[in-house]
Order: sequence, then C-alpha cells, then structure tokens
Amino acid sequence: MGEYVKFNNQVIKLGTCEDLYYARFQQIKDNLYLMEKVEGNDVPAGYLEPKHGYRYRFPFPDEDGRKLGDYENSDRGLLVGVPYNVFQETEHTKICRATNCQGGYNVNHYLTCPADPDFIETCSPRPRSAPIEIVQQKQVDGQLWTVCRCGWCQSKFRIPRETAEILCAAIVDESKDEYWQEVAKRIMAGYENNPVKEAEVTG
Repeated sequence: MGEYVKFNNQVIKLGTCEDLYYARFQQIKDNLYLMEKVEGNDVPAGYLEPKHGYRYRFPFPDEDGRKLGDYENSDRGLLVGVPYNVFQETEHTKICRATNCQGGYNVNHYLTCPADPDFIETCSPRPRSAPIEIVQQKQVDGQLWTVCRCGWCQSKFRIPRETAEILCAAIVDESKDEYWQEVAKRIMAGYENNPVKEAEVTG
C-alpha cells in the first residue's frame, strides 16, 4: 500500500507501507504543516509517530537538496564490509538459489546466509567480513537508529548505538573519502542529537 500526501498542491508518494523510501525524517519534520492528508492515507503528523514504525530514507550526502518525494533509487543502500560476527545475532533469512543440469532439471533450494550463526563451513571458510548496506533510519527510544540490510540475504535490522559505532569505525577504516566520513557522521548524529524529541507533534 502506497503512502501519499498532498504537498505544494501536488500528490506525492512518500513510500510503501512502513518504508518511506522517498522521504527523510527531517524533510517530513520541516514540511509537516505544508502537507495535507490524502484520503485513505495517514495524517501528515502520523508519519512522525514512533508507534507506527515508519522507516525513513537515510540522508545520503549526495542527495542533499532533493525535494520531498523526489528520489530515483527507491530502495538504495550503501555497501560496506564489517566483521562478520557483528551482525550474527540479528535475524537472517534463507537465500534461494537455482541448480540445474545443462540448463534443465532446475531445482530451487535454500542456502543459509553466511552471516547467520547457523552457517556451516563447507568448501569455503567463513568470510572475514560481511557485506552490510546502510539503507534507512527508524525512530527508537527518542533517537533515529540506522537500519541496515544484509548484503547476502537482504534481511533488514535496526542497530543500537554500540553497533553503529562499530559500523562507523569500519567505514572510517575502509575509506578516508570525505563522502564516507560524512556518512559516518550522519549515522552517529541520529543517536547523539536526539532529533526525534524535537519533532514531537500532535494532530
């Protein structure tokens, strides 16, 4: 189900169900009283209510200046390698793969995600690092926690501050690029600046 609001006399899409792919938290906060409810959708203030569990687009630095609802890659993620055991305690899903013989006798089967604690070493040793994507933010305990996605099985999970610090350390170690430094800064800003409390609204 799509989530829509009327903004600047136009109906724009914020996202689908809980995933507000086309809206940063700050954009909704800043433009709240310029938005109007669209029939069949939540009231604008409802998109800032923690109890609804909305996930907002991560504020990727190269997208600064884009308007609310104006994003091309809806489910974008920034890929970074982290120590594989950092996210082992999160829930991972099975990976579906196809096996066939000379193009026929196709069989789909499930593989355990290499980041899952139940992963069993076979022909390859357990990898030293795991691919994690930075994708969204979610309100948790008055803060904006980063939401990550496993690069192998695509399962999503929000991360607490201590895990965010490990993630940011991995980012800093992997790249000295100013862009990635800014990404790390924005991740931690969600935990340090208590942005949600400032956005409490009614109606």
